[in-house]
Amino acid sequence: MINMAARWLLVAFAAVLLWQLISSNDVNVRLVCALLLVLVGQLREFFLMRAASEYHAHAQQEKSRPKKSGRGK
Repeated sequence: MINMAARWLLVAFAAVLLWQLISSNDVNVRLVCALLLVLVGQLREFFLMRAASEYHAHAQQEKSRPKKSGRGK
């Protein structure tokens, strides 16, 4: 649940940065916004890779568990 909240916060932060990048006339503000947008993109990739890693670990655990046979009842 925290991952989902963090993703939505990143989307909101990216939207604000993009708006500032487009609307600002100050070159320094635009540079900082562009750099922060790159950082947001890297954080997005981090969250995606972490989610994929957790999914892969869960799939490996499911694969290594012994399967129950229905004959022992």
